Amino acid sequence: MIPEVANHFFSLAINGIEEMARHSGYHVLIHLTHEDYEREVAITQYLTGGRVDGILMSVASETQEFAHLQQLYARKPALVFFDRVCDAVATAKVTTNDYKSGHLATEHLIEAGCGHIAHMSVSGNLSIGRMRLQGYQAALAAHSLAFDDTLVLDGEADDEQNTQLIMELLRRRPEVDGIFAAAERLAISSYQACKNMGRSILGEVKIIGFSNLGVASLLDPALTTITQPAYEIGKEAAKILLRAIEKKKAILPSQSLRLKSELFQRKSTAC
Repeated sequence: MIPEVANHFFSLAINGIEEMARHSGYHVLIHLTHEDYEREVAITQYLTGGRVDGILMSVASETQEFAHLQQLYARKPALVFFDRVCDAVATAKVTTNDYKSGHLATEHLIEAGCGHIAHMSVSGNLSIGRMRLQGYQAALAAHSLAFDDTLVLDGEADDEQNTQLIMELLRRRPEVDGIFAAAERLAISSYQACKNMGRSILGEVKIIGFSNLGVASLLDPALTTITQPAYEIGKEAAKILLRAIEKKKAILPSQSLRLKSELFQRKSTAC
């Protein structure tokens, strides 16, 4: 179960999942929630009664209540979360260090000369959103910059809405000179917003984003990214699940893994 396929992260994660499943003689069924809570609930209800051996899941951004996931786990304990996890369910989770990555991204913008940094957040309902925001706040504090919650915007599932949100922020706060986009689509919307408003990404606004886009280096200017090991995340999540299925053993929170993301500096944050 994944929120979307347009995000290159999930495409790579699926490749890792599929490779492990194929080698073990399993088929992968993909269910898309499209970031919608009601759709996620409907799919979990279907899977609760369906004939599947195990479930790998990344939570939708709209999800605020987790009773359906607890019910799913009670009926289908072969469940592993990856990337967007549910802390209310005591199973294994495969993630990256989102707090450290959020801190690293923000500090990079500060070192590039930014003093008024906006944060485009993924859903605050999810642990990845909270941890990346906390990393952003900690980096500001470490450099004696005040946290301003009016510079934090929650992204939407719709790209055009995100572009409009960023444009409104840049009109309201023209002093913004850096944008930390905590999701791939938010980085692209930040580029579009700057283009629409005639704001130079090199001269006026620097942008860094979480992204696994292979074309990040081809954007104009090339996008500085925090890149997650998406393929490895999918592969490791599948390993944990398949091992539990084959050995008929419970999946424990102690089996959780946290992999390392990398910062790739490009022209969008050049001094």
